[in-house]
Amino acid sequence: MICRFIDTHCHFDFPPFSGDEEASLQRAAQAGVGKIIVPATEAENFARV
Repeated sequence: MICRFIDTHCHFDFPPFSGDEEASLQRAAQAGVGKIIVPATEAENFARV
């Protein structure tokens, strides 16, 4: 059985991730993160996440 983590509170829509989303997702997967939950902070960011 493979154990994967779930990041339950990631602000993936914040500026530090801007432009590096794909690489950030790949690093998370390599670290064992299988799912990422982004809490809604602004309605205008819904499409981005």
